[in-house]
Amino acid sequence: VSFAQLEVELNKAGFATEGGSLFINHTLWNRDGELVFFYVRAGWQAGYRGKRTNVPCTINADGTDLFVGHQFIGGHPAWGIGRQIIGGMNNKQVIYDVLQREIIDSIATPDAIPNADGDISLSPNGQWFVNGFSLQGKNYYTIVRLTDGQWVRTAGFNKGAYQGDIRIDPAPRWNRQSNQILVPGITENGTRQLFIITIN
Repeated sequence: VSFAQLEVELNKAGFATEGGSLFINHTLWNRDGELVFFYVRAGWQAGYRGKRTNVPCTINADGTDLFVGHQFIGGHPAWGIGRQIIGGMNNKQVIYDVLQREIIDSIATPDAIPNADGDISLSPNGQWFVNGFSLQGKNYYTIVRLTDGQWVRTAGFNKGAYQGDIRIDPAPRWNRQSNQILVPGITENGTRQLFIITIN
């Protein structure tokens, strides 16, 4: 699919790009390797004063069945199980089904997850979920056991004074055994390192 085709489909769906340069953001393969979720964007270039375009789309791995204009979910989405994708909406961590094209469930509560637009990740076995968010110079992680909704929040990890392109995002990543999470931070001696959160 070309950018020219994307622009045609955007216009058909009522998303005018107003001449902004298109680009793709947050490209995510689902766990079965059959479907790709992405945002097509325009209007992010420096000095551009028009309306920004930010539209969720899906396409099959073989390039067929492009769909432009899914219900918008924000944050940093991550695939759930099958054709479900997890993201943020109205301060809630929601699960969106790309086939039904609707929100079908949510994860935890705003008390557990104060920033549903944070960096998120579902464990490989689908039983654990982590949301990482920043507050007052530190990254915190809420870990949710999906079988019963129980959750815990870590202590804060110092992210230092890094900002912009070299900032330290929460960016949690599971190991394949679904019992450890890799996260970044600053150590007591001021060096930038990776830390491991272990679930017992």
